Amino acid sequence: MQFNESNGSLFWSVPLMFNNQVLGGVAVCDIPFDEDTTSDSGLTHIRKAASGLLELIVEENLINESAMREAHALSKSEQEKAEAIHLVKKRFYNSIQDIYTDEEPALLNAIRRGEREEATKILNRIFVAIYNYGASSQDLLKSYLLELVAMMSRAAVEAGSKAENALGLNFKSITELATLKDDEEIAAWLTGILEKLFSEIQNNRDHPHSVSFNKAFEYMDQHLAENIKREDVARHVSISSSHFAHLLSTYTGKSFRKILTELRVEKAAQLLNQSNRSLSEIALECGFSDQSHFSRVFSKATSQSPGDYRKRRAR
Repeated sequence: MQFNESNGSLFWSVPLMFNNQVLGGVAVCDIPFDEDTTSDSGLTHIRKAASGLLELIVEENLINESAMREAHALSKSEQEKAEAIHLVKKRFYNSIQDIYTDEEPALLNAIRRGEREEATKILNRIFVAIYNYGASSQDLLKSYLLELVAMMSRAAVEAGSKAENALGLNFKSITELATLKDDEEIAAWLTGILEKLFSEIQNNRDHPHSVSFNKAFEYMDQHLAENIKREDVARHVSISSSHFAHLLSTYTGKSFRKILTELRVEKAAQLLNQSNRSLSEIALECGFSDQSHFSRVFSKATSQSPGDYRKRRAR
């Protein structure tokens, strides 16, 4: 459906397809439309007429509905990307720091408030801005996006997501992103992460153990450099160590040790991205016994050594 400015009218159309090939279309043209005075009832009548035409074409099997919906989704994505590019150019970002200063707080607040559409728009702007103003290489782009996903995950936890699921998505993203080669794939991956985070928030609003889990994961994250044990975390959330182990196994399918290792690898990846600290310093800050232990665990989790991971970012 589109508005014809030349004569102040609406027109809408539906393609006719056979075997995914467009052979023609059915159009309704020159429907009078006054943007200032059209009533709500008139708009409702127009919407019904337009959707009625589509339903008729679908019922008669004259269109591939799934292909049409995919095309619509692609068109919407392209439109959002174009809007993002326009806004980014208007704002004259000079550095990645400018982007984060301007856009990141609004994104995180949108996630905390559960505003999916607003968060998606902001995320599109950030991706476009990082890509155009700071990422001279795809590896550098990926490193910035990993930082962003980490912050998005924590905002999702604050909004009510299961901490183990939101932070688990962050850990999984380290390995997933490394396999992507195309910028479109990376953009789709980033949007997919946001959708999964919102799904986690929605699914966990009434989770009976969400408060305990969130407190537990926050405590673990704050004490990664220490030799923390399951008993320490269970005591912090006021439940027995055995019951805590049972809850972790039941609701996450992972052991305490597995989750702790994932958090440490995630933290290490952030430090490799954000600092020039030595590998031995990062190993100790993240709770690994030594650099050798750190390298072995990190390589197993990400399929690349800490040194290679940092070199890819620096290229």
